[in-house]
Amino acid sequence: MAARATTPYRRRGADLFHGSQDAGIDRVLDFNAGGGDRAQHDRGTTYPLSGVGADTVIDMGNGDQITLVCVQFASLTPGWIFLG
Repeated sequence: MAARATTPYRRRGADLFHGSQDAGIDRVLDFNAGGGDRAQHDRGTTYPLSGVGADTVIDMGNGDQITLVCVQFASLTPGWIFLG
């Protein structure tokens, strides 16, 4: 199955980006943890995190991932990502 690619855009206020296995490939262009944005993943989803250049990549396996564009991994504080 070909992976889908979506590019969510930020709305006013804090946003909640939901990730799960079989989610495809998402690129978030305006993630702002300081502004209250969060990433939620389904319970049981594993998600290794990495910094790739200027981006943070959440890898959920099988080619499924969320890329937080221009968000340095080292700049993220506890609580920005959680299981729900």
